[in-house]
Amino acid sequence: MRERRDDIPLLVEHFIKIIGPRLGKVITDVDNEAMDGLLDYNWPGNVRELNNVIERAINLAGGNVLTLDILPFEIRTGTQESLPPWGKNLNKNAVEERLIRNCLQKYHGNRNLAAKELGISRATIFRKIKKYSIN
Repeated sequence: MRERRDDIPLLVEHFIKIIGPRLGKVITDVDNEAMDGLLDYNWPGNVRELNNVIERAINLAGGNVLTLDILPFEIRTGTQESLPPWGKNLNKNAVEERLIRNCLQKYHGNRNLAAKELGISRATIFRKIKKYSIN
């Protein structure tokens, strides 16, 4: 991937066409900042890493455009340092907490918008925020 950066936009477009319908999402575009982040990233992995990043972004997308704010931390910041990795010991609570944190960050702490995007009630998001000690 590092040697073939020109292929990244084509691969992103391909993954969107394949993954979007499978997840029931219609993604029509990738904003310029997000594409710049994808192009600037060092890509220590292979094409599967890009595939995983796009799948995650499609899952987190609130609309039909992939934006920089839903990409992983290391791509948004251009660093190889990351938030704690998902790792092999991934469990439902860890995924749920991470999704809630990401959604709250995306909506600048607006719990109503985060709950709406996550498809849960306002009461549920408040309960889960308390459960995971999210500020």
